[in-house]
Amino acid sequence: SSFASSEAACFGRKPIINNGDRGPPPSRKVYIQRDYSQGLGLRYSTAMPPQLQDRMPEDLFEAAIVNINQILAGAENGSVGVYAESCFACLTGYLIYMCMDTHYERSLKEVRKLIEEYNRTVFMPAG
Repeated sequence: SSFASSEAACFGRKPIINNGDRGPPPSRKVYIQRDYSQGLGLRYSTAMPPQLQDRMPEDLFEAAIVNINQILAGAENGSVGVYAESCFACLTGYLIYMCMDTHYERSLKEVRKLIEEYNRTVFMPAG
């Protein structure tokens, strides 16, 4: 109505445009749910999100998530190298971490690069 548009003009706001029953525009972001079925460890569900169904093969999506989950599991697992890194950090008063990343941070960077690669080569081409 004219009242709504004049009120919006008085308060310096743009008038709200009613786009009918179409709803909000579709988002290009897809959020992958966490998987707590095996405890609180950091892992993601391999179940295909509804937004990606009919846009890409389910086995391709599952392979990508399994690969990410494997890297995240390695980030949380201890090894001789991780324990040695921690001991060395303790001996240097943790100053070593000013010069290098922790094992966990290196793993997260690897996951970030992998996700960027998957977005560019797998998910974005699928729409």
